[in-house]
Amino acid sequence: MIESRNDVLVARYEKSWVGGPDHSQVPAHARILHGGRFRDRFMPSVRERQPRVETGNFLYGGPLKVHFGHIMVDSIIRLWAFDPVRHDQVVFAKLQETRGITDWISEILSLFGVKQEHVRLVNGVAAFERMEFAEPGSRLASGPSAAHLDYLDGLPLSRTTGTPKKVYFGRTHMIAKGTILGESHWAAALESNGYTCVVPERMTIHEQTSVLRNAESVVFLEGSSIYSIELLSKIAAPVFMIPRRAATGHLFAPHIAPRTSFTVLGDPETIVRRLTAKGAGGPSSPSYSLNPEDLHDDMVAKGLIRGSFSMSAYREAERADAATYFASQPEIGEAQLADIEQVRAGQGARTISTR
Repeated sequence: MIESRNDVLVARYEKSWVGGPDHSQVPAHARILHGGRFRDRFMPSVRERQPRVETGNFLYGGPLKVHFGHIMVDSIIRLWAFDPVRHDQVVFAKLQETRGITDWISEILSLFGVKQEHVRLVNGVAAFERMEFAEPGSRLASGPSAAHLDYLDGLPLSRTTGTPKKVYFGRTHMIAKGTILGESHWAAALESNGYTCVVPERMTIHEQTSVLRNAESVVFLEGSSIYSIELLSKIAAPVFMIPRRAATGHLFAPHIAPRTSFTVLGDPETIVRRLTAKGAGGPSSPSYSLNPEDLHDDMVAKGLIRGSFSMSAYREAERADAATYFASQPEIGEAQLADIEQVRAGQGARTISTR
């Protein structure tokens, strides 16, 4: 479904998610819908500004943030409707900190026929003479429609050969950006059982999707790395997720389960998060497993790894990861590790704190 509107006002996002198209002018499906509710706000004061007027017919692309996960679940979900004959450009309302289109974003957009000259980034406020709003083919925590999966089969993705059969998408190369401290233990265990740790940031989107299409088994640490699956209608490999937050399987299941089998490993409710060295929460804050042996046993039961669990080896990996994460303030890392040990012993509280 595609709906058209005239004289549509669009503002950049000053922060997540304040900005975008004027809510009074657009269909509901043009807004930011995460987890079944709207997350965006449009400030009425924007209407008092003098916008730049753009003539022509435009397709609304959505928000644009230079972040792989957001690009895959927010910025490409309407591009199935792009027609270079009908549309002058695709309009993206960029987030304040976003400077422009990177090479890897251009590569993804090109799969939908969107070239650099087709992109219009709103860096302030602009009014568009005519704008079309396509219903998203996929939504975060809702997943793709059947029609969208059929559409994806026609994407011009090249398939490379020689990729590993057992794949682990981890975060050990970016511990400072948030992971479950102790992840290096699981990465080593998987590697010793034939898995290859891949770094998607070093791959083209064609290589990333080839890895998924060619694999026989995929394990990933909860995060954006798996979202290249958004470009595929199906894969043969079962997908297993190591959680780093409690109760987040519902975010990934709607996207993965329509394409292949999906399993959350261990008990996500035994994961706790702590604050960063700067006292902040959010995606980059560290997580800890209160019962790593349970996760180990589940991975053994699923045939992913073999052998017995060593708590001392896990603590060593956890401490090494914490040293990397808290490199600038190691005393906070030491305090958090001590707190986690108290929680494991039943003496601490499972609350977010720096201690």
